[in-house]
Amino acid sequence: MNLRLVALLSLCVSALRALKVYQPYRIHGRDGQLQLNCSYRLHARVEEVHVTLYRGMHGDQRVCSSTLNHTASWQPLQAQQQGLIHCMAELRPSGVVLLISGLQVEDTDFYRCMVEVLYPPPYQKGTGNGTLLHIQETPSCPEPEPQTEESTEDPTVLIPAAMIAVITVCIVIIVAVIVKVSPAGCAPSLQERAPAARPVSRSASPLRCFC
Repeated sequence: MNLRLVALLSLCVSALRALKVYQPYRIHGRDGQLQLNCSYRLHARVEEVHVTLYRGMHGDQRVCSSTLNHTASWQPLQAQQQGLIHCMAELRPSGVVLLISGLQVEDTDFYRCMVEVLYPPPYQKGTGNGTLLHIQETPSCPEPEPQTEESTEDPTVLIPAAMIAVITVCIVIIVAVIVKVSPAGCAPSLQERAPAARPVSRSASPLRCFC
């Protein structure tokens, strides 16, 4: 009977000391990076915790873990497997904030936070219900379109130049016409150049023939 009572009391104490960890249901990550909040409610100020990130709803696949204290910010977590995923964490009054980077599309899954309060006593531990980390595919950079060569000449400069060219052509045509017409117009007529015929006098004696 006494053993049963002790076991029951132990279970009650363990239940009272169980830490409730709250996690959002879903988070969308971009560029392989996201921020996960693992919150809890405690009256005392937590100064030291041990946080572990698990992958899967019921598995024990550990992603990263480390011991955090309130004196340092954004402390790196030790990765369980060598890979592209990197974890950093910061201890705040309302919980632990995880910054996860290096995620790929195939890393989309449920992730759980386990938080262990090391100081101040008593020791408490709790695991969140899990958060679906949805990793979006990073779009590839579009290829630059070929640039077409454009005229660098200013249209305000081309218009006066065209007008000057037209005026020059007109002037040349007018000068050519004037040069062609001027000799015929200025040359004296045949009547003016030919000497006037001397009139024959009627009183002149006729030619006499001598046989």
